[in-house]
Amino acid sequence: MNRKLYILLLAYAVWQCQSLLTAWRDAPLEHGSGFLFLLWILPLLQKRVWQELSQPFDTEKKRYVVIATLLLMLGILDEMNLLCYMGLAALLGVCRSNRVWLLTALVWMPIFSWGFAMLSPLPLFMLRLGLILLGVGYEFSFRVRTREAV
Repeated sequence: MNRKLYILLLAYAVWQCQSLLTAWRDAPLEHGSGFLFLLWILPLLQKRVWQELSQPFDTEKKRYVVIATLLLMLGILDEMNLLCYMGLAALLGVCRSNRVWLLTALVWMPIFSWGFAMLSPLPLFMLRLGLILLGVGYEFSFRVRTREAV
């Protein structure tokens, strides 16, 4: 897979998910979700991630790109933002092999707040923050364990 194609797909996914910014800004239960997203992408800021992108994609990474592209296209066709958000998360997760971290992407998506709407905003934010930190911490510990195993 070409790195330029991946970056182009990622840019398109970000453009399709611009409604996230509106939701994060305007929805009462979504306040702080942008911060949670920034915490969630912390593992992507490692130097090793960008080195992996410069190498040819293996079968698993290609599978993630195909799934992400399908989710993105279905989200566009059906006008379901959730599928676009999931496509963005899958594209961002191409460089990470940890599915636990990828699953915690649901926490920064509006669907999570809707599912827990019975909570007031502060306890909901604390729950989301705890889950994001759990996923990010697990991702960092997963990377350390796999590096030690090699």
